[in-house]
Amino acid sequence: MNARPLLLALLLLATCDGESAETSSAETRPAAPPVSRESPGRRHADPERVEAPARANDTFEPTAQHVALARHLGEEGVDPARVLEGLGAEERVTVLRTALRLDGDAAVAAARLLEWQQLDAWESRRVIDLLFPYVTRRDDVVDFEAFRGVLGSTEIPRLLDMLDRDPEFEEVHWMLPDVHRQVRSEHLPQVARLVFSSNELTAQSAFDELGTLSRYTDDHREELAAAFLHHLDAETDPGGGLPAALRGALRAILAEEGYAERNQRGHDDWVLRWLGDATPTTADAPFLVELATELAARGKLHDSPYEMAWTAVVRAMGALSDDATEGYLRAALELGSRSEEAAASALLRRGDATVAHRLVQRFGVDEQSMALVYLLEQRDADVADDFVRGLMLDRLLDPDPEAFGRFAKSLLVAENERHWVRVSWDRPRLAEIARRMLASDLADPERLAVLGARLPEFRTVAAARRASAALDRPGGLVFLMLSAQPADVIWDAFAFLEVGAHDEFTAALRARLDDADEFDTDHQLARQLLLRLADPADVTAILTSLDALVRPPLESEVRAVGALRSEESRAWLVARLDGGDVSEGLRAALAECAGLPSPVATALGKHLVPADFPEALAELRDGRVVDALLRVIDGYENFPLEALGEVADPRVREFLETQFAARNAGRAHEALAELARAGQSEARTSTWDAISTGRYRWVDNLSGAQLTFGSERETFDFWMGELASNCCRLVPANAALEGLLGFDVGDAIGAEAGIGVTPHGWLRHWRDSVEGDLVWSRIMQAWVLPVR
Repeated sequence: MNARPLLLALLLLATCDGESAETSSAETRPAAPPVSRESPGRRHADPERVEAPARANDTFEPTAQHVALARHLGEEGVDPARVLEGLGAEERVTVLRTALRLDGDAAVAAARLLEWQQLDAWESRRVIDLLFPYVTRRDDVVDFEAFRGVLGSTEIPRLLDMLDRDPEFEEVHWMLPDVHRQVRSEHLPQVARLVFSSNELTAQSAFDELGTLSRYTDDHREELAAAFLHHLDAETDPGGGLPAALRGALRAILAEEGYAERNQRGHDDWVLRWLGDATPTTADAPFLVELATELAARGKLHDSPYEMAWTAVVRAMGALSDDATEGYLRAALELGSRSEEAAASALLRRGDATVAHRLVQRFGVDEQSMALVYLLEQRDADVADDFVRGLMLDRLLDPDPEAFGRFAKSLLVAENERHWVRVSWDRPRLAEIARRMLASDLADPERLAVLGARLPEFRTVAAARRASAALDRPGGLVFLMLSAQPADVIWDAFAFLEVGAHDEFTAALRARLDDADEFDTDHQLARQLLLRLADPADVTAILTSLDALVRPPLESEVRAVGALRSEESRAWLVARLDGGDVSEGLRAALAECAGLPSPVATALGKHLVPADFPEALAELRDGRVVDALLRVIDGYENFPLEALGEVADPRVREFLETQFAARNAGRAHEALAELARAGQSEARTSTWDAISTGRYRWVDNLSGAQLTFGSERETFDFWMGELASNCCRLVPANAALEGLLGFDVGDAIGAEAGIGVTPHGWLRHWRDSVEGDLVWSRIMQAWVLPVR
């Protein structure tokens, strides 16, 4: 029997069955980046829209026997497990995938038995469509653990609507936590509606989920406030200039007995951010004084959650000029150092010169730079007011060099720069300040390194000052390597020199190579950096210097030679191999020199043990690197798939296709991601569909490079958007963004951005001010921001 006509019919049927769901979700899903084999420095800026797969993979061709078994699964009284009994793992999956393309009970039976790692993008959607009617069934409930393993973020609204329509369904209270990983900020209004459920367990579960969502987004504030007010049995308060929902939420949440305990779970940061964004009027003065008094009495300004809330309320008073708040702020000046700082900041915002004089005396600095130091020394700078922040930025942008120098010095003596990240900064002006500090003689590298750990703008300034130190002093590269942490800022210095001062940098490296002793760290580092930069003028000299060494070349030096990928470097490596060096590092260097991506070369060097693969070693020596790679892959069952998609050989692509076809092997999704990196359009569409749909098991099992198709810049906006989802979505988002930008975004943002700004808001500000300047660094293998 010819299976193809039947297959085509099945595909047509499946397409019709899935059409409705596909059309609705495709309208809001981010477009897949286009197929591109260009180098990272020449990526496309405007990706074309690529729709999600609307039908099954038409290369899937089950036999007539598979079709017969698949139909048998849906027959009345038949136990599907008995039908599949005795089949091998791969054949079992083939039968189930065949049944999935049928209709009726056979398809449902297959959907129940298939696991997430056995499905492609279209099949995942098909499984969800088939199983949704059974999610809230009392008599025939699906295995929810398996169901949520396939469920995507874009399908969460359908689930929430179903749960909302059935308030008597008791299992909602555990279903909501179980799908937490898939919930995004856009789902907040639906979750908020569940707080109004007549089912107490459902309402409490939804309220708990809102606590997590509200930490990572500033959207849907009104819906969030309504849900919180309902849960706390409170009402809106329309008595002033602040939004009525905000006033009601502030009164109900901050003055409520359980505030300190509840805030440990991050439930209430959103309301303080809202207060910071809002503009109170005189009509709000009695309300703010009452709220601050209650918080001070309850928390005694020693319990951190109460203290932060009190400070936020006091700062809001700085926008007013009435007698009630004036009296409260004057009294607060006498409550203690922390209270004095917050109250003084509010009075400064009102233009109170006497308070400025008082603080000038306390801090011992000139009055003009006082506000800058004052702001930075506050632990709660994350709720800093616009007046002080604006004063600081304006002073730092003073065109007078002397004035700029005075304020720059004040900046550098501040002790709590790490809290800057929590401030919703004016990012373009801050970036300009960073550039000006680079051009000045005031930027102490040690201080700037601390700033650089948290703020990309100052990160680059720190890198530049360290780079200048490396060029301007003897042993500068050693200073660069051994100076204060964080070490990644030091590598930023190298990237800065590469993209911003390339000629001076390479000249300094050559000088170190000529002058320093071969055992000197400076000498070793200079050689490795020159090799990374792959300047043809340096290759011969470097290889000659390696041969003249008394000591054996370091593995890092050998690997750097391999990265050159030139005939001269290959000849040098082969000579070492013929001389008896069969080390793992040399094997990897030969593989990379022959054209393999660095991760693949590293894996090949590790697994190509000469005693086990003598033929592969000979092939590697002769330059037949793909032959050697395939031989080792064939002899090593779990050879890593990372970056195999970038190996330009049809045999490697065939291997990846085989891995994807063997859905029982547990590596199908990684193989598909690598096929996407190879430029296979269907693989890119399917992989991006899974990523953008938010199938968390799929996403969590891919590397940062696979999530970005090998650091393609056009994936940036999507991953930045994922920061506005929830804590679990931050994990893959951080991995993807770190691969794109070359620094740990999660560390830069802080574990919990919390009150001052959300992680998404922080990165969006940075992106808006610097994205146009990002360039590709060969040293960092990431997009970096040069200071010009």
